[in-house]
Order: sequence, then structure tokens, then C-alpha cells
Amino acid sequence: MKDSNFCRENFCREHKNKEKYMLWNLRRIPFIFSITILFLIYIATFSYSYGENSDSYVENSDLAELRIRTEVRLRNEFWSTFQKDIGGDNPYNFILARIRNKFDIAFGNLNFRLASQGVKALFLPRDARFGPGKTYYEQNDKKNFPGDLHLVELNVGGKIWKLDFSLGRIGIKDGADITYEKNEKFNSLKMWRVSERLIGELDWTNAGRKFDGGTLGYDLGFSKISIFGARALGGGVDFDDGYKWLDVYITGGSFTIKKDTLGGIELGAYNILYYDTRKFDGKNKDIAIQTSGLRAVSIQELGPGELDFVLWGAYQFGKFIGLNQNAFALIGEVGYQFSEIMLKPWLRTGIAYASGDTNPQDQTHKTFFNLLPANHKWYGYMDKIAFSNLRNIYIQNIFTIDIFEFVIDFHIFSLNSSSDSWYTGSGAFNNKTLGYSTTVTATRVSDIGSPDLGNEIDLTLVVRYSSKFWFDIGYSRFFGGKIIKQEFPKKSNADWFYTRLNFTF
Repeated sequence: MKDSNFCRENFCREHKNKEKYMLWNLRRIPFIFSITILFLIYIATFSYSYGENSDSYVENSDLAELRIRTEVRLRNEFWSTFQKDIGGDNPYNFILARIRNKFDIAFGNLNFRLASQGVKALFLPRDARFGPGKTYYEQNDKKNFPGDLHLVELNVGGKIWKLDFSLGRIGIKDGADITYEKNEKFNSLKMWRVSERLIGELDWTNAGRKFDGGTLGYDLGFSKISIFGARALGGGVDFDDGYKWLDVYITGGSFTIKKDTLGGIELGAYNILYYDTRKFDGKNKDIAIQTSGLRAVSIQELGPGELDFVLWGAYQFGKFIGLNQNAFALIGEVGYQFSEIMLKPWLRTGIAYASGDTNPQDQTHKTFFNLLPANHKWYGYMDKIAFSNLRNIYIQNIFTIDIFEFVIDFHIFSLNSSSDSWYTGSGAFNNKTLGYSTTVTATRVSDIGSPDLGNEIDLTLVVRYSSKFWFDIGYSRFFGGKIIKQEFPKKSNADWFYTRLNFTF
């Protein structure tokens, strides 16, 4: 009886402490939100009155041009996540801050860049059971206020004759090797809907991702050949291991026929080798996967607006931790923008399909492996889905007027194979974890007997006062399907609200 009372008293004390922490956590949300809004208004007024030319300091001489730029990003996130049972910090709120300083020195056709950053997280939850608060907290040695300094870029690049190159600590984005002068919409469509599907800078996370290596491009006029090779660096959600070498290597290239050659259609073929020598689950096996594919992008004038489409496909072969890799992925999107009417509505729809493993017991791994992407752009802004064993049907509506842009995204998520797992993640960010996690195991999915993950709606308002200052506000809700309802019986829906400030000077 004494032991029972002792346990009951300690349980009550612990429960009360958790209640006090959660209450304190909730009470500060209106305060943080109010401070954020006031700061946005102050910076907006400052930026708007200061003008477009206040973002950098430029010094000219006969030999060189020096440009210094500072980029500030602040983001406040509120989460109410899925719950398996009672307990833990839910809902929770945290703040992410990042300052990057960039120094560019141009000598003729050459450019030398040095970039550093400071990153900080505030109020990370101690006992979150799900979501990015849990990830940030656990990957930063369970600190509530982690932070660090990183050398983000140190490189030389330029263009000589028909060659362009970059060498050193650089960013790499697959599918972004060609841009077009005086065609910002085409460039934006490529960056927004094509680039970083497999290799990206993971910029949504606080630390981001860079590489040590090089790129080389040869412009043939009607087409371009691009190659790259690099070693991945840590970062993303892990501040302490940020910009340290990972045992992950990438190399590859692409051949792209420019849009003016094919009547407004850009067509590209690519190949990427992903080589990972990190060891997981005690298995002394490497990951060596070749990913080959095609992509096509087009924008055509049609009627009172413009019709666009994106086609993307990939096939994978090689080795995945001792298994034979045999997987594929397909993406198709179509959109139409009424450019001459109020709000310029841009309506888009598409489907993304990544293969899953129908027989996890054999020697063939059929789950598409997502490599090192920037997944936040693609499969719901709540980042609960990786492009593996996935079927995603989505609709997107974009409305623009003056400095305002309002975006509505709706996703229907399901697993391709009920014999495979539900995966989350965006690739390697340190040497300790694969970069992808199994949210619900293949065994559990098979027991549930349904591929239905659920639906997500994302509402985003972007306000661009100038190219130097903009902020966005977003709200997302995830409606759990049968898998989530079975795995998280206490709470099968999730909510996310954020405010973000971006300022350059």
C-alpha cells in the first residue's frame, strides 16, 4: 500500500508538472504571435520606406566588385499533432531563427563566394510525441534552445566561353541547370514543380543542406549538358552536425533540350548515382542506387490564359542495404492560368506515384528511395509524407493581386502497397540516421489492411512588400485516414499554423 501511494503521489506530481509546462507553453502562444505580427509590420514599414536598393552594399573598382548581403529568416510554428494516448506535449509551439551573411567578389567572369550562417531554435518541446518539434529536440541532443554557426558556402564559379562551373562548398538542385532570360514564369515553374525532386538544399529546415564538390555545364545552344559530383554535408534539423561531412556521395548529369528548340517544351534526361556507406541496424551493407529518368516542362498560350504541364519519371536499380533495388516513380501535373482576369487564378492538378514493396520478405527492394530532396514543396506542407510507397493526388489553386498571393493545396494520400510502410523524411542530415523513418511499419500496415493515409489541406498567404522583404502565414490540417485512425486512436487529425519573416539587407 505504501509503495502504491508513493507511486500515485509521484505520478500526480509528474502529471501536474507536465500540466504546468503545457499551460505555460499555451499561454505564451498569443504573446509570441503578437510580437511576431508587430515585428512584421515594423520591418515591412522600414523595408518599404527604404526602397529596393537598400538590400546590399556594393563597392566598385577597376578590378573587382564586392557585394555583401545579409538574409534574416524568423519562423514561429504552432503544432497540434496526432496522439496515440494521453500525455506528452501536445499542442506545442517553437521558434526558428536563421541569419546568413554572404560575401561575393566578382573578377570579370569569375565569382568568389563566402557565406556563413547562425541558426537558433527557441522553446523546443521536451516531450513531443510527433512532428518536427520532436525531431528538432531529439536531433539536437535534447536541448530546448539549440543553436550553432556554420560555414555554408566557400566556392568559386563562373562562365568561360560555353562552359559554366562551380567548385567548393556549393548548393546543388537537380533540374535547375537551365534558366531563361525574360521568362520568369517558366523559371519559377521549374524551380517550384521540378527542381529538387531528388537532390535539393532542404532550405525549409533551419540549417539547410549543402555539398562539397563541383558542377560543370556545357551550353550547345539548342541544349545543355550538365554534370556534378559531391559529398553531402550534415544540417537540416541537426544543428550540431551541421556542415560536417557525411558518408554520402552523389554524382550524375543531365542532357536538356531547351524549350525554344521543341516549340516551348523543355525535355531532359538525367542519371544520378547515390552512394551511402553509413551503417544502419548493424548491417555492414552500403546503399548504391542509380536513378535514371526523363522530365518535361511546358507553358503554352491557350485562349484567355496559359496552359502548363510537368511530366517526370524515374527508374532505380542497384543495391539497398544488401537487397537488389528495383523501383520507379512517376509524376504528372497540368495547370491553367487565367492571366487577364482579376486575381489571375492558376488552377493545377496532378498525381505523384512512388512504388512500394509488395513482398518485403524477398531479396528485391521495390520501395522508391527518395535520395536527398527538398520534400517540403511537394507532398503537403506538414511534411508527414516522403516520396516512397506513395500515391498522392492533389489540387492547387493560386490567386494573385498586387503584392498578395493566396495558395490553396489539397492532397489525397494513400500507400501504393499495403505490405510496405508509411515513410517520412527528406534524406540524410547526419551520420547517425538514414534520413527517412518508418512512421507505421509494414507489419502494422498489413494488419490494418488499408492503404488510406488521409487528406491534407494547406492555406498560405504570401505578402511581398519588395524583393527584399516578404512574409507568409500558413495554416494546414491533416484529416487522418484509416491507417492514422488505427495507429493514433487518441487524436487522428493534426493542425499546423506558422508565420514566417524573410528580410534581406
